[in-house]
Amino acid sequence: MLVDAFPYQKFGVQKGTIRTVSTSPYRPGELDAPIPYDQSVYRVTVGLSKQSVTAYGKEVPLKSGMTLQGDLIVDRRTLMQWMLDPLMTLRRG
Repeated sequence: MLVDAFPYQKFGVQKGTIRTVSTSPYRPGELDAPIPYDQSVYRVTVGLSKQSVTAYGKEVPLKSGMTLQGDLIVDRRTLMQWMLDPLMTLRRG
């Protein structure tokens, strides 16, 4: 997770675990969100591993209303596994 108020290049990233995902998507305007969206979205709740950011040697607590951005890691493979996967699929097929 990248905390928008703290550039990740200087302050690093936060790790988190997905706790819940809404069962159905929200259409534009249905969800009160701090950022605009023009496509259907799912509401995701993430539990952060830390509730603060280390900035200039001090722990700065995250505050309600701060925005974050995140990437979902859905698969872990080595580069070699990723490169050989198409060949292995052909071999199995």
